[in-house]
Amino acid sequence: MTNLYRNKLIEYVSDKNGVTTVRITTKGHARLKSFAIDLIQIPKPQKWDSVWRLVMFDIPIRYSKSREALRYKLKQLGFIQFQKSVWIYPYLCTDEILFISDYYKVGKYVEILEVSSIIHDQKLKRHFNL
Repeated sequence: MTNLYRNKLIEYVSDKNGVTTVRITTKGHARLKSFAIDLIQIPKPQKWDSVWRLVMFDIPIRYSKSREALRYKLKQLGFIQFQKSVWIYPYLCTDEILFISDYYKVGKYVEILEVSSIIHDQKLKRHFNL
């Protein structure tokens, strides 16, 4: 929830009795409308910026259904498995991955790295037609 707060998608509101509630901001509503989990897509720019996006996760066993759902969604979006819990994609996808991981309630177990160089990336470049 801290990412949602930091990005001003939610706000904490306290009433006169000291009861604090969480409320979706206008920006949060706009983000929700733009990110329907079933319709989510990652825009592909005309020119690749030569940066690889690695999505890494170490999700506990108790969240195995969420882990499988995340893997399925990554495959559906066109990511390829780089290692066991590491998936790779060539285009900017941070907002989409944050949304998906928060949707499946595993956001704190997911990291996104931007990598400028991978030694053996010829196969990856061929796969993504880069």
